[in-house]
Amino acid sequence: MFRTRNAALLGCAMVLSGWNTAHAQVKLPPGGKELKETGAVQEGTQAGTLVLKNATGTVWRVIVDPRDATVHVEGTAEPEFLHPGVSVRLTAEIDKKGVLKEDVRDLEIYSPVKQDAGIYASDADEKPVKSIGDGGKFYIKGRIKTFKAPTIAIQAGTKVVTGKLTAEPAIKVNATDLSFAQQDDEANVTGWYNPNNGPGPNKPGVATGTEVSIKLAKPLAGAKKKTDKKPEKVAKSAKPKPVKAAPGGAKTPVVDPFAPAAGDEKKEEKK
Repeated sequence: MFRTRNAALLGCAMVLSGWNTAHAQVKLPPGGKELKETGAVQEGTQAGTLVLKNATGTVWRVIVDPRDATVHVEGTAEPEFLHPGVSVRLTAEIDKKGVLKEDVRDLEIYSPVKQDAGIYASDADEKPVKSIGDGGKFYIKGRIKTFKAPTIAIQAGTKVVTGKLTAEPAIKVNATDLSFAQQDDEANVTGWYNPNNGPGPNKPGVATGTEVSIKLAKPLAGAKKKTDKKPEKVAKSAKPKPVKAAPGGAKTPVVDPFAPAAGDEKKEEKK
């Protein structure tokens, strides 16, 4: 009995192991080579393109199509990063008008796969509640409508949830938005490339990513405000006016600085 049971368990393990191996393999196009790289995110990274440099200095420009690739970005964010349009989710207690009863301590930035904004009974529910009644504790998912620290308004479906954040809220990032990646973040990439487009001494390799994982090296932050004052304008010295030439092409007479003024000559004649 035990041998039969152990054999069955071993068979299941082999099947699962085979499935995981096949699942992890990259589907290579004809002539393509598999790419598995770990490196630091470089400048030029944006939505759809990841630039990374590995430990040996090799640079890769990875094309990431969200329709065919799996992207995961994790880390933290500063409150200054919150702005209208960012999707967030949290568990909080609200009243019947959607006002938060306590300041928010924990918040998570995420990337919705579908239109899932709404107020849910719990994070395990797939559909939002039809009514919040007199209020209570709910799982809230939506886009930031307005944010002016510490006041926040979240459009959660047809309901707007309003309230305040604490002075130092813990904001997690668990998203699929590649544009969140910053320089020096840790990147793990799986994909493929054409050998003709491999990296060279003075050129990066070009590849297609199928699985991309980003670990933020520092919290996401808002745009830096310009605090430096503009340098004061220095008054320009007046330029001397050009001397007009005498009519008829005559030369401008030379003035003797020691000659007496015209008025003084008349006074001497009267004497």
